[in-house]
Amino acid sequence: IEEFVRGGGTLVAIESAARWTVELFDLPLIDVARDKEAGEFSCPGSVLRAVPVADALTAGLAPSLALFFSGSTAWRAATKDERKEKKELPAPKVLLEYAPTRTLLSGWIKEPERIAGRAAWLRAEHGQGRVHLFGFSPHYRSWSQQTFGLLFRAVLD
Repeated sequence: IEEFVRGGGTLVAIESAARWTVELFDLPLIDVARDKEAGEFSCPGSVLRAVPVADALTAGLAPSLALFFSGSTAWRAATKDERKEKKELPAPKVLLEYAPTRTLLSGWIKEPERIAGRAAWLRAEHGQGRVHLFGFSPHYRSWSQQTFGLLFRAVLD
């Protein structure tokens, strides 16, 4: 997989596959929904609000999108100290982040501030290729109306 991406391929990884991909490519990211700073964060299955970050891949998207979060992930860039063991890589580009305010649209979430303003969709360069990481499932059942198109944007990047 690493050779495929390095040679110019595009890898799209979703939820647990994205967590595995962070490890595989040694990306300088911290999963704030699961690591030691997650505290008592919990969101067992709720509709959250996300906001796109200005980029060619997010052009034309609504100012906020509803997405389904169930055991999903949110990332922040690792600090220099946290990257000690990691190669010096450019930080992945954030394309979509969980809304910094009014994150919860429907359902229940404990400690939403843990993921508020954190990355939900990232793009990382690797060699001649790229990796797209989705911390949530953009194709989850009926909630895919606003997020399913993000998969196409990633695949066609």
